[in-house]
Amino acid sequence: MRPDDVPMVPVEILGVRQQQRDQEIVVLLLDSAADLAIPIVIGAREASAIAMAQAGLATPAP
Repeated sequence: MRPDDVPMVPVEILGVRQQQRDQEIVVLLLDSAADLAIPIVIGAREASAIAMAQAGLATPAP
């Protein structure tokens, strides 16, 4: 299967959290069509950019 053949699934960002036990940062995505929450480990910079966008703040361009 080619990447072009894989259907896109729209998701909603529920939030960004840091796990206390191992300090990993996780973004929680919601696939409302499947009633499924998907946790994904991300980096600190990505987490900061997502949190700023959710707060309505502009992020600086790299």
